[in-house]
Amino acid sequence: MKTIQFQDTTIDRKLRDLVFNQLPNLQSGTKGGLQLFCKTFILLSIYGTLFTLPFIFSFPGWALFVVYTLVAGTTMASIGMGVMHDASHGAYSKNRKVNATMSTTMYLVGGYLPNWKMQHNVIHHSYTNVNGHDDDLDSNGILRFSPKQEWRPHHRFQYLYAPFLYALMTVLWITTKDFTQVVRYHKEGKKGFENLSKHLVLVFLSKVFYYTFWLVLPLLFWKASNTVVALSFVGMQFVAGFVLGIVFQPAHVTAVAEFSESLSFNSRTEHQVATSCNYAMNSRFLTCLTGGLNYQIEHHLFPNISHVHYRHIAPIVQKFCQEKNIPYNNLGSFWDAVVAHFKFLKNLGRKDYVLS
Repeated sequence: MKTIQFQDTTIDRKLRDLVFNQLPNLQSGTKGGLQLFCKTFILLSIYGTLFTLPFIFSFPGWALFVVYTLVAGTTMASIGMGVMHDASHGAYSKNRKVNATMSTTMYLVGGYLPNWKMQHNVIHHSYTNVNGHDDDLDSNGILRFSPKQEWRPHHRFQYLYAPFLYALMTVLWITTKDFTQVVRYHKEGKKGFENLSKHLVLVFLSKVFYYTFWLVLPLLFWKASNTVVALSFVGMQFVAGFVLGIVFQPAHVTAVAEFSESLSFNSRTEHQVATSCNYAMNSRFLTCLTGGLNYQIEHHLFPNISHVHYRHIAPIVQKFCQEKNIPYNNLGSFWDAVVAHFKFLKNLGRKDYVLS
């Protein structure tokens, strides 16, 4: 795979200068600050409370299942999107040790941090929507996410079965995906994956930690039946996976986003804006819940700036894109974005579908 290295073009520098000049507060701090610290405390407190209470109190099985599945599952996804995601990009704090520490919240949601940083920070952000390079487009042929990908007969129904596959996202994390990824990255010679044995041991230990914390201890000590515990654990995974999928996918996989098989953009700015989509830009709640991933354009342009600043950056980026005649993909509401995504999946299910 050829490494993409964009030159720092005039258009990139112009946009960067505009953002920092028009938002003087960014000159003193681009990280999350007190707002993100408070959010982190709330999310981790909710997550920890939901784990701890069943050790102390007995709840009706149905109530424990419903609350644990919906609230813990959503909280788990939000920790990944709103805490770990910023930290892994170095956007959580000015202090590298704080970023490193908060990045480890990945292990609370079942993943393996080195894999995430390689797949997301390096590959996805460098090769966004480039078929054959962006791992986020690769589903081993089960789903067709790009018109550049080979069509298969079962893709006709992908808009129907995709939600169920999204719900399995974290299930794959906590079972096979991290093991297969470290092997693949090692074979591909990815930097940091030279010692395969070390990574396999660390992946194994991370899974032992996760299963012990969220499944073994509850099975042994929660004041609930083993059936309720097991169903709650599985339900939490399904909800977390579905939330992650339904947030991430409309950000890149819609008809208005561009797809390619090679790098066909003159600048990093044009590449990231053309391949990313925003939605629900007026929703403070959704921005908080998703860690600003509804501002996908701003995130891809400024991944080292915390998501708490995206709503202030977005108007500057929009105006700049308008002046430079660069399409700025705003899908509208969250519901509009979800509909656009599944409509696109349905269209991709047609063998003859080609983007206009």
